[in-house]
Amino acid sequence: MDMLTKNNARDEVLNNAKRSSEEAGLIESRQEAKKSVKNNSSTAGNDIINFLRKTDSYRKSVGVDQVVDDDEDVAVANNPAPVTAGASGAGHKPGTVAASAAKIEEHLRKHNVKPVPQGIKYGDNDLNISYQDMMEDLTRNYTQTQPNLNDNNRRRVLILLKRTNMPISYIRNRAIKEQYKQMLNQSKQPSKPPTTFIPTPKTTGSAKTRRKRGYLSD
Repeated sequence: MDMLTKNNARDEVLNNAKRSSEEAGLIESRQEAKKSVKNNSSTAGNDIINFLRKTDSYRKSVGVDQVVDDDEDVAVANNPAPVTAGASGAGHKPGTVAASAAKIEEHLRKHNVKPVPQGIKYGDNDLNISYQDMMEDLTRNYTQTQPNLNDNNRRRVLILLKRTNMPISYIRNRAIKEQYKQMLNQSKQPSKPPTTFIPTPKTTGSAKTRRKRGYLSD
């Protein structure tokens, strides 16, 4: 038993030695975010944003997500805008995952939407959808992996965003942004007035000419 414990400890040391500082930081950040969400901590939102930022940094360091897959990313890459301070994505480069996550997180916080152990809480309503999965899907353009949310849960998230009047520009994921735009446009279309049935009057045929009887003729 003592030998097994020593081997496990040796393996852990080797794994830590092979692990880069970015990998270690990413794992630690993920554990911290999960712990904050589980405990319904007031810092859960910031911990999730920090995890997303470190995930983005790590993926770039290993050569993932270097393929630009939409016009918005091309514009940001060719014409990087200066970092601006303020409420919407303060301290983050515009167009990045971190900037999008910061905007969405702040908007949800203002409208009393927060992560809970069961998923997402909005007022008195609970959605059994992972808050972290939602944030990742809204802020990332998936090229090599699949989205976290299925079609039904994605629609439920969009309905939530619609109820809080979240701007379309906060969403970075191209497909979800288009789906959200269509949902908002459909709600703005005026409903058609009910058609009123107008009965068509019956046309009376021409009166038949009375046939002249023979016995009345002179």
